[in-house]
Amino acid sequence: MAKKKEVKFNKKKTFPEDDDDSYDDEYDDEDEDEFNKDSQEWKPAKFQSFETINLTSTKLNSKVRPCGFKSNGRNRTIKKTCLIGRMKKIQLLSEKQPKLAVCITMYNEDEEEFKTTMRGVIQNYNAMYLDKDIKMRQNDFVVVLVCDGFDKITPAFKKYATENKFFDLDQLIDGGYMYQDRDDVWRMKEMQDVMDKGVKKVPKNILHMFQVCTWDFGLDDDGLTGRRINFVFAIKQRNDGKINSHKWFFQGVCKYIKPEYTLMLDIGTRADDYALCKLYKYMISNKNCGGCCGEIEVDFSTHKGFNFSYLVKAAQFYEYKLSHSPDKACESFFGYCSVLPGAYSLFRWAAIQGGPMDSFFKLVNSNQDPTCPQANEYLAEDRVMCL
Repeated sequence: MAKKKEVKFNKKKTFPEDDDDSYDDEYDDEDEDEFNKDSQEWKPAKFQSFETINLTSTKLNSKVRPCGFKSNGRNRTIKKTCLIGRMKKIQLLSEKQPKLAVCITMYNEDEEEFKTTMRGVIQNYNAMYLDKDIKMRQNDFVVVLVCDGFDKITPAFKKYATENKFFDLDQLIDGGYMYQDRDDVWRMKEMQDVMDKGVKKVPKNILHMFQVCTWDFGLDDDGLTGRRINFVFAIKQRNDGKINSHKWFFQGVCKYIKPEYTLMLDIGTRADDYALCKLYKYMISNKNCGGCCGEIEVDFSTHKGFNFSYLVKAAQFYEYKLSHSPDKACESFFGYCSVLPGAYSLFRWAAIQGGPMDSFFKLVNSNQDPTCPQANEYLAEDRVMCL
């Protein structure tokens, strides 16, 4: 609490457009009020906001960077009133970077797989919150769920996201990003249909971000015990592949808020208890380490009986053990890991920004077809660190 008092916010003069309680004690999750599980109104979701961003570059500045989207083709700054805009303002005023940004990639998975991933994230957030060496707080932490297109999202997940206040279909409809087909199903428009008539430079894709500060993810057990975290549900206008989803996270979100560390997870992957906390503490104690990962195992806990699916899981378990344990141990001995799994890796943002990140997204940003060696080199997100 002592560090928090070093920065004094004058909300009336500095942030006249914000709510009156934007930066009071109620916003910080350091409150020690007793959590009432029977009352869903205790610490309700806050800072619900919507923002659409684009990635841009110019002849004078060729570096890809995020900006707000406008249908007339012009760039604008990202709204300061949205959640990540608030995080940016607090970062500039306190002169402290967010500590950890988590990327969860999604395509057509259901809400149960998302809950599985969030259980692990929440447990580790609590561990880092209570750890005296880390002291993770609300504004140090953000989870970004990047969905590769809207059309493949299941109706059950849309309903779940709406009920938990991190999705609002009306925002997309009112913004002119969707159309209704013959079956009365809402679908995303093509990018040229989203832009105003006469616009020559049409972006390849845009990202719709539903942002909220909440503790409620519909889990049976309230792992956060009332502590809210920053959460962003980001939907791409069109399907563009998993590496493109990572591009939006790194070059869109991370370039804007500049976290100290970034974590990559696949939806359905559950971090074990204290696993992320251990990786984070290892990165703190080893300043020359650019990235690290944990061991991935197949979950047999929910499997019942012996059938064909059990054999598939057993084969995958054997493959993980055989490829991960000897290879990673040998590579770590020499201080160089050629591959870090995109499903579960922690990176130091300072180590991958700039040259490595530009090389990693070289083919994604290029309009030319890659050669065979190039296609193999930039095959998957697992190879970002070896570049």
